[in-house]
Amino acid sequence: MTTSRKILLAALLVSALGLLCLTPLFAQSRPALPVLWPIPEFHLLNTENTVVSPADFRGKVWVADFIFTTCAGPCPAMTARMAKLQEQFKNQPGVRFVSISVNPEFDTPAVLAEYGKQNGANPDRWTFLTGDSNAIQKVAAEGFKFGTMDEPIMHSTRFALVDRQGRMRGSYIATDDASIRKLPNDIESLLKE
Repeated sequence: MTTSRKILLAALLVSALGLLCLTPLFAQSRPALPVLWPIPEFHLLNTENTVVSPADFRGKVWVADFIFTTCAGPCPAMTARMAKLQEQFKNQPGVRFVSISVNPEFDTPAVLAEYGKQNGANPDRWTFLTGDSNAIQKVAAEGFKFGTMDEPIMHSTRFALVDRQGRMRGSYIATDDASIRKLPNDIESLLKE
């Protein structure tokens, strides 16, 4: 074998080894989730009748949805998906789940506590909120951009992903398998930020 062939072979070998070493880095890197907007201040009641605001979730990654306990439509499926996420991230203390009722006239803190219990919610990880109808509509419309103040939503079929700084980072259609499959990976991404 000539010297030039040996040099070429050595260069190819070094290049191949370099690519093998870098491949895992490229495979793991995903573009960062965009920062969409900050979640504005809100004050709602949890199942203990305690006022909760976004500051209570500061330092945690959280997933939020809007449901009501007497819903016969998508809410049971959404709650089941939230329960599945809670189970999936049970060993991640930096993740919380928040369900906000859009029927506060019926969904009192006691009713929400019972609903959470029936659906396997860990009260240390999954918070159910209620409050004034206008305040809830404002949170949905201005905080999460689900509906508008002029056209109130009955509820949304979306999950919202919020980062540790209280910023909206993603929205996922809870009833769409392709959309919801991305959510766990995006939660993991925010936990690494």
